[in-house]
Amino acid sequence: STTYTATITTGATSLAQGTTLAGNYVWSFTTIAPNVPFVKSVTPLPFAQNVDVGTSVTATFSLPMNCATLNKTTFTITDPSGVAFNGAVTCSGNVATLMPGDALAYSTPYTATITTGATSTGGIPLIGAYVWTFTTITPPPTVTVVPVDGATGVSVKQVLTATFSEAMNCTNLKLPATFTVTGPEMTPVTGAVYCF
Repeated sequence: STTYTATITTGATSLAQGTTLAGNYVWSFTTIAPNVPFVKSVTPLPFAQNVDVGTSVTATFSLPMNCATLNKTTFTITDPSGVAFNGAVTCSGNVATLMPGDALAYSTPYTATITTGATSTGGIPLIGAYVWTFTTITPPPTVTVVPVDGATGVSVKQVLTATFSEAMNCTNLKLPATFTVTGPEMTPVTGAVYCF
């Protein structure tokens, strides 16, 4: 419940030109009352990249929360088109977790929101809605091989072919570091890897 004033003076200069601010920049803000809940931390972190598509979303609050007020209406994850993911919200003390019912999509930005419908055990709502974004991981490459897994009657002169779903770093595809062929009793088969 205290008002603070922050100031950036004209002593701050730009890196490229050394230009100063046009004038001091001054703004003020007031801190929250001690009994009003707020979100202290979240996972995934705001603006996180490469988040696993099976991740759960958690929020840690400053006070113990009324778990009945943390549900799929007050704690949501939405995709870029605004479609909310169905999921279960669990709560214990000052931590709430939302586990999406289905895996999130790859390479997609999501918005997580906790509304002021969430209240502390004292019945006081959050100071304001808490909104943050994160982006899921790009899907890993997949591979199609010749001969197929479990094939029988394969020629002893068969060239092994692996076709990836995206361009690969050819310097990493080497025998025996990342590409191995073994025979009976794990005896290595020698050869060369060509990548293009």
